[in-house]
Amino acid sequence: MTCRLAGQRFGRLQVLADSGQRHQGSILWLCACDCGVTHLATSHNLSHGLTRSCGCLANEATARRSKPSLVGERFGRLSVLVDSGQRRDHRVLWTCRCDCGAITLATTRSLRSGSKVSCGCYRQEMLARGNPIHGMAYSEEFRLFHHAKARARRLGVPFSITLADVKVPLSCPALDLDLAPGRQRQQDNSPSLDRLRPEAGYVPGNVVVISLLANRVKSNATSAEVLAVADWMESVGL
Repeated sequence: MTCRLAGQRFGRLQVLADSGQRHQGSILWLCACDCGVTHLATSHNLSHGLTRSCGCLANEATARRSKPSLVGERFGRLSVLVDSGQRRDHRVLWTCRCDCGAITLATTRSLRSGSKVSCGCYRQEMLARGNPIHGMAYSEEFRLFHHAKARARRLGVPFSITLADVKVPLSCPALDLDLAPGRQRQQDNSPSLDRLRPEAGYVPGNVVVISLLANRVKSNATSAEVLAVADWMESVGL
């Protein structure tokens, strides 16, 4: 009995020997897992396929469920190449190749929701065809565009930008913050469409996407006013 399973293989486990230990009267076999870890298992669990590794199989399955890999999948014009190693709000940014040859980064959510289907070339084509919102109704760009249009009416300032003028970068160009689009509740690192010169309104060349925090700091102040406040804060130790 003690030699019956020695040398046999079950899944990732190679049975080495009777460990000399018992569990409820059953032999505990000393096994070597393919991952390099040793593990104890009963004859019953090995022969009935209940134990096939040291636990690494279950861990890998859990990891796949919690962090599904999109490598090799295709979304619109984008083919997912690899995890870029970068993160946006703790979310994976996938490196994707567009059919036009350009490389772009995208989150799992933006790919699966259909809000990102290209490097931006598809949007430009739709704009050229006179359809500025097709395929972008749920995008961060459209949200900012839509709210800016309503704000322009409320403030009585000019509005002549198109969706192509709204470009959401990965990070705030004013502050060292990674932007986090798609949040229902706006936070400091949420994208915000700023008018460089407030009185000029939402016109091409006068809008830029920055963080909500940077927009609040800038508000309607001039650069000289912002610098003056910064100097004062430094002088009082803030």
